[in-house]
Amino acid sequence: MSGKVNHYVPVVTTEAGSCLTSANWQEAKATAVACYLDDLLLKPGVNLLKKIDSLAGYLGWPGTVILNASRLSANKEGVFVLVSPFDGARIKINYAELFELVNALKPDVFLMPEQALNDAPDLWETLNDSILPFIPVTDLINQGCQKRHGVYFKYEQEDHQSLIELMSKWSHLPRYLSGTLDLNLIHNLCDAGIDYIESDEPAHAAYQGRVYSGAETVDLTNSSTELQFDVIDPDCQCPTCSQRLTKAYLHHLYLHTPLLCQRFLIQHNVFQAQCST
Repeated sequence: MSGKVNHYVPVVTTEAGSCLTSANWQEAKATAVACYLDDLLLKPGVNLLKKIDSLAGYLGWPGTVILNASRLSANKEGVFVLVSPFDGARIKINYAELFELVNALKPDVFLMPEQALNDAPDLWETLNDSILPFIPVTDLINQGCQKRHGVYFKYEQEDHQSLIELMSKWSHLPRYLSGTLDLNLIHNLCDAGIDYIESDEPAHAAYQGRVYSGAETVDLTNSSTELQFDVIDPDCQCPTCSQRLTKAYLHHLYLHTPLLCQRFLIQHNVFQAQCST
């Protein structure tokens, strides 16, 4: 891949992602992490976000920080409306406030909401040059832009080969893919040179007790693992396997101390998902 660095990107604002600290992610060899802006707007909330110096500082993360706003959708007035699941409060933010907040958070990468290029052509030009914006492929098909940018895709269970062929047509731009991706597809996308491959699936699977073991996935919640005194993967150098924690031990730990066990399992799966460079 000619020395090019590409990244498997875990999501730190999910239920599974929030189990790990910045140090834990680094131990699992993560080089980039993603936060969903809609999650952050709900918790910690707009007021706190406006007070922090940077998203990297808030996370304590030394690597690449990605702010993903692809799930936000503006209404006809150009306003994004979220309803808090905690107290039912309605959170509203317009395009001007959105781009002001993004500049203040200083992510390395920003995934723009769909239609932002068309709805707010002047505002998106105000993004700091240090932030690399990624635009939905559906928007770029219909409208070009001069500012430095990348293109992003959402995986919707397409045929793997067709997806890679589609993305190869955009190889002149930095490329970003997000979705529920299995380990095999993540590695194929790494081999195809996709710059950023974002998925919560490795962490989510581990959160539920499912771990990658060679070409198989082992469910450590299953009673069949309670007498398996071998490590998850003898060839793995993740923190979990390096400590020689056996499947039997992890099965017992998951049943009795799930939060601790989930950290071990997530680190293993995330380590397995990393792109080799």
